[in-house]
Amino acid sequence: MLIKLKDQIINYYKKFMSSKMLGYALSTLSFVYPIFLIYLSWDEIKNIENIQITNILLVMGMYLASSIIQFFNWILILKANLKASSFDLKIYLQTLLMQRLPGGFWHWIGRVNLYNQDSNFKSQKAIEASVFERVALVLTGLSCFLIIWNLWLGILFVAIVLIIFYYWRKAQHTSIWRRLLYPFAHFSLYMICWLLAGLIFFVVMKSVNIENGLPIMQSISIWALTGSISLIFFFLPGGLGIKEISLTTLLLPYITFSQIMLLAVILRLVSLVMDLLISLTGLGLLKTQTQFNKDVL
Repeated sequence: MLIKLKDQIINYYKKFMSSKMLGYALSTLSFVYPIFLIYLSWDEIKNIENIQITNILLVMGMYLASSIIQFFNWILILKANLKASSFDLKIYLQTLLMQRLPGGFWHWIGRVNLYNQDSNFKSQKAIEASVFERVALVLTGLSCFLIIWNLWLGILFVAIVLIIFYYWRKAQHTSIWRRLLYPFAHFSLYMICWLLAGLIFFVVMKSVNIENGLPIMQSISIWALTGSISLIFFFLPGGLGIKEISLTTLLLPYITFSQIMLLAVILRLVSLVMDLLISLTGLGLLKTQTQFNKDVL
């Protein structure tokens, strides 16, 4: 009886995770939800003073670069090579906005669901890669913070992280040089992403004329710690303000509460708008390319 019930639950789970309706629903919500949040924040947006166009373009460029690096690192994790297909890119772009849905697990569910539509791909592989991706981001972010806060402690922590990466992923590689190279690749690429995120935080802080702001390295370390903490609590609905709470705790000794809230609003808007632009533009270009290839053939 219990075995039969277990089999039924597993079958229902498989049907649910491979349902095209679930994929369509999550994709639709992931586009509607950011637009709704921007609408709700419109009063705060109007109150933001003029920001120089050069700073806006700089932030957009760094955010785009970070997204591209994260995509390539995801492919390295998923496939242990850089042979990304248009199918991989499409799923990455479709699930990019799912990270913004209340309860960060929707990103994983959407990703697994879309990969399940490929009969040659095992969903377990996407789940395992997603878990490693999350842990790698957290550990790399903490490494970034510790290196700036205390160099020797940071170096020790980085060594531990690389060892964890090596033993976690060594079964994915047959040659010893790949087993040694890939942990460094994952770590280095995510470290670049954390540095870019910290620089975005620094540029935004300077753009809103916070005169008593932080030095650039301290800005990077605080954002790395804040981001890592929020990633740990990704399963909570909307993160329950974990990022805002940690950001407030770390910044209060340096700037006022109102300035922190202004920063939090702008940074959330930056991520929403950029994810929306990247996703829509990327999917539009993919659709155009697909249609062009059909016309040529």
